[in-house]
Amino acid sequence: MENKLDRLFKEGVLVDVRFTRWLGNISLDPEDLGVNSADLNGELYSLGVKRLLPVDWRKSITRIEGSARSFLAGHSFPFPVGAAHFVPIKMVPVILDRLTEIKNEWDAMVDTIEHEYGSIQSAMIAMYEQQAPSIHARLNTDEDVDAFTARFVASIRAAYPQDIRSRFSMRYNLFTVTTPNGINEGNLVNISDDHNKILNEAKSKARERINKQVDEFTESVVAALRHEIADTCNNVLRIFEDGRTPNQKSVDKLRRLISKFKTLNFLGDREIDAKLASVQELLQGRESGDFRSSETLASELRDRIEATGDAARRTVSEAEIVESFGGAGRRILRGD
Repeated sequence: MENKLDRLFKEGVLVDVRFTRWLGNISLDPEDLGVNSADLNGELYSLGVKRLLPVDWRKSITRIEGSARSFLAGHSFPFPVGAAHFVPIKMVPVILDRLTEIKNEWDAMVDTIEHEYGSIQSAMIAMYEQQAPSIHARLNTDEDVDAFTARFVASIRAAYPQDIRSRFSMRYNLFTVTTPNGINEGNLVNISDDHNKILNEAKSKARERINKQVDEFTESVVAALRHEIADTCNNVLRIFEDGRTPNQKSVDKLRRLISKFKTLNFLGDREIDAKLASVQELLQGRESGDFRSSETLASELRDRIEATGDAARRTVSEAEIVESFGGAGRRILRGD
């Protein structure tokens, strides 16, 4: 019999984005601060890092990685399997298109880093070489300043990896999770009744645990979608409370929210779908200026947004998902 997990993955897939990157951080030695190692109490002090890449490059690396993760997080639902996100079928092409764009940007950045790697090293090493005499002076050491500088710079140079390109990668994978088949009883020989009972109990508990996780996930999906809608509606209503009407930016944001909901609403939240449809109907063919010039239209928009926000703030139980939702909500939780 098909279980909840298998039914869930008829509605979407998991997407996992992974990065490896080198930010040029190496451990800071006591000497870097002009402090003798013998004078530093490890119980009291913990040192930071030295930077081997310019600030702009480090920012570019983290910005591109952050854009991939934030886009995926904003158009999917976190799933209790590693760092993967559940993406409804309708949203998969959108996710793949955007991740492909980001991957192209990432590869272009790595190409540039590889091309400029030699000059980056030279520039950074020159700055460290310039700092070495002042560090030497603070150390109050008998070591010759030139010898100290040569040793200090050699340690910086040695910290740069030889093959810089191998330190960078971006990968994204699509996959599903299926219920484990468990032990194949046909391969078991002379299994006792007691052992068979133990196996059946273990399988039953595993199914219960998986079904419970799916139930919790579906409830979190409904809550997450409704929270975002309620938050957007509240922001628009504040504009009305200030005696103004939404500007074009707010109207466009409402349209994007409606479009996003339609692609993410794989569980079939019919109540919110109907409320947003009424807002969409009023927005159809109109811009912000139409609402500024018509008090009647503005009032109607405010009422429909308020009704949508009120509905979105209402908590929905698992029982209501089974009874009231269309689409996957009923199929997954009840098994229709």
